[in-house]
Amino acid sequence: SMGQEIGSHTMSHMRVSAHEQNKVHQDLDLSRQLLLKNCGQAEHFAWPYGLFSDFNSAGVKSVFELGYQSCSSAERGAHISTGVPVKKEELCIRRDHIVLDWKPSHIQYFLRKSAAQSSAQHNLFPY
Repeated sequence: SMGQEIGSHTMSHMRVSAHEQNKVHQDLDLSRQLLLKNCGQAEHFAWPYGLFSDFNSAGVKSVFELGYQSCSSAERGAHISTGVPVKKEELCIRRDHIVLDWKPSHIQYFLRKSAAQSSAQHNLFPY
């Protein structure tokens, strides 16, 4: 109600790629159900550890089957518009992180680098 969005990160901070799909599905479902019960919403998911090697196509499938609206990595990157809509099940949100005490020039370096390397392929999951 104060403008914050709440998302899931699993119940057990599991490395999704190291577990069978049914265990991943159950964990993500429990996490989402608890958030819905206690917070009223749970639209977003960001997988633990955040690297593409820590996730997989089975995880993507579970995320969207359970009703999440977005899925985020911790892989650096930027997105570009191709003029063609991307389905939510295909969009893998990349994020650039910054540290509060970084100099503005340091932050700008990473943002410029991500923008320069962006491509339509970076909009999608690599699986």
